[in-house]
Amino acid sequence: MLIKNFKALATNENREMALKIVEAAYQAILVEEQIKKRLVFKGLSLYCDNRLVFDGFNHLYFLGMGKGSFRAAKAFEEIASDLISEGAVIDIEGAPLKKIKSLIGTHPYPSEQNKKAAQELLAIAQKAEKDDVIVAFIFGGGSALACYPSGNLIVDDLESIFKEATKKGMPIGEINILRRHLSQIHGGFLAQAAYPAWVYSFIVSDVPGNNLNIVSSGPTVFDPTTIYDAQEVAEKYHFSRLRFQETPKDPEIFKKVRNELFLSNIDACLAMVSKAKELGLEPTLWTLTKQGEAQFVGREALRVLRKLEASKSLIGAGETTVDLRNVLEPGKGGRNQEVAAGALMDLEANELLISFASDSHDNSEAAGALVDKETIWKARQKNLEVEEFLSRHDIFHFFEKTNDLLFVEPLSANVSDLLLALKF
Repeated sequence: MLIKNFKALATNENREMALKIVEAAYQAILVEEQIKKRLVFKGLSLYCDNRLVFDGFNHLYFLGMGKGSFRAAKAFEEIASDLISEGAVIDIEGAPLKKIKSLIGTHPYPSEQNKKAAQELLAIAQKAEKDDVIVAFIFGGGSALACYPSGNLIVDDLESIFKEATKKGMPIGEINILRRHLSQIHGGFLAQAAYPAWVYSFIVSDVPGNNLNIVSSGPTVFDPTTIYDAQEVAEKYHFSRLRFQETPKDPEIFKKVRNELFLSNIDACLAMVSKAKELGLEPTLWTLTKQGEAQFVGREALRVLRKLEASKSLIGAGETTVDLRNVLEPGKGGRNQEVAAGALMDLEANELLISFASDSHDNSEAAGALVDKETIWKARQKNLEVEEFLSRHDIFHFFEKTNDLLFVEPLSANVSDLLLALKF
C-alpha cells in the first residue's frame, strides 16, 4: 500500500472505494516495477512488452536523467545483470550501484554539480561506437539536473534566466525552446554525442500531451525549433543579449535513435478506469491535459460529472496553476490541494473529489487532498472557512485541521497531476 494514511481517510465505504482507485494509479506508475515487468533480456536481445527493442550489441551503456532515473538505473541493473559496460545517472536521490554511476544533483535550479554530471553523461555517450547500444531513461526534471550551458553562459546565468521566465508566466513549451538553445546536452545534443551508436531512449513524461521535446528538454529527440524561434521567444518576454546556438539538425544523427514513451499519465488514468469499473463506478475519462487556475478546476470537474447520466466517476489528469501574484507571503499547500478546496465550495452531499500529485509531493509533504460531505461537516464543526485559506494560499493548514490530506510513500517519477470525482 502506497497511501500511508489509507485507513485514517477511509472513514466510510465511498471514501474507501475512492482511495482504492487512487492507489491503483500510484501502483501503475512505479518505475522500478514497470521496468522489471516490461523489459526482458534474452541473451543480448532486449524486449519491451514482448516486442523486440534491439538484437545484440558490442557494448551496452546506460544513461539516465531526471527525477526517477536513479530507480530506473537500479531496476535496469537487475534485469541487465553483467551486460552493462558502463553508465551514469543524475537524480535528486542516489546510492552506489554495481555498474552505473549514481550522481546526485539539485532541483529545481541547476548547479555546478549538475553541470559536472551532464559532462559525465556526455563523456560516456561519446565512448559509444557504431555497434554499441545506449539505453537511456529520461524523466521530468532533467532540464535542471543535467545542466550544461552553452557558449559563454555559466550555471548562475541559467538559474536567473529561468527564475525570471517563471515570474513572467512563460509557458513550459516556450521555456524549453530557450533551454534547448542554451544547452550542450538538451535538444538532441545527447543523441549527437552518442552518434554513431544506437540509442534507445525510454521516456517517462511529466508533460500533459506527452510532447517528448519538452520532457527534460529532449536530450535525445530531434528539435524542430530553430535559433530564430528562441530569439523570438526572448524578444517576446524582453530577454536581451542571450546568445543562442542551433540544435543538431543533421537527420543522419537521429537515424539510429529510438525515442519511446514508457510511462505517462495515460497509464495512471487507465489503471484508475479499470479499478473504477471493478468497483462498479462506471468511469468516464475526462481529459489528460487539463490546465487552468487550480481552485476552479475542481468545480469544473464536478459540473462535468453531474452531466454524465451513465457515469458515477470522472477521471482526469493535467497540470493546473496557482496565481500568487497578489499574495505577499503565500502560506503552505499545492495546486492539488487548491483543486480540492475549490471543489469543496461547490460540493453536493453525494459527491467526492480527490486531486493528487503523481510524484506524491504537492508543494508540501502531502500528495493532495480528499473532499466530501465529511469534510464539509468537519469544517463547520471547527468554524473553518475554506475561502479564507484559499485567499492566502494556505490550504494545507485547512485540510490539516479537517484531516483530509492525502499522504503517500515517497515517489520520484512525475506523470502530471491526477483527479478523481465520484457521485453516489
